[in-house]
Amino acid sequence: MGGSLNIEYAALHPDKVKSLVLFEPGGLSEKVDSQFIVWLYIKIPGMLRMLNRKYIKKDHAAMRKLLESIYVGGSKPTNPDRLTSILEKQSEIDRAVKLVIDRGIKAELEVIPNAGHMLPLERPEQANAAVKVFLDKTNIQ
Repeated sequence: MGGSLNIEYAALHPDKVKSLVLFEPGGLSEKVDSQFIVWLYIKIPGMLRMLNRKYIKKDHAAMRKLLESIYVGGSKPTNPDRLTSILEKQSEIDRAVKLVIDRGIKAELEVIPNAGHMLPLERPEQANAAVKVFLDKTNIQ
């Protein structure tokens, strides 16, 4: 969701954004299906507050269990079964990046193997190194 929000902000304020670093971003393709919630956050005032109120009321133990099921630590993907969906998602990202490039926007795609959606947590060394290389190339510090 953060990637989509940043993409939207950059599109609305190109004078304020020199470049973006996005990890597994949604919102690049023209498909809306899996990005509907992000669209709600962006377009409907108060949606974030409403959803936050709903989740704040949840049992803290249930929230902890949910979070632990998403990320269990270390530098390996949390669930080996996710590797298949990551490969499928990667082809969508390739298409999305191609769409961006075809529209004349300078873009790069960096693929870090054996990482899931939580790339900065699962592969922090590789993610940080890739960001540094990008920032060094674009002279942004």
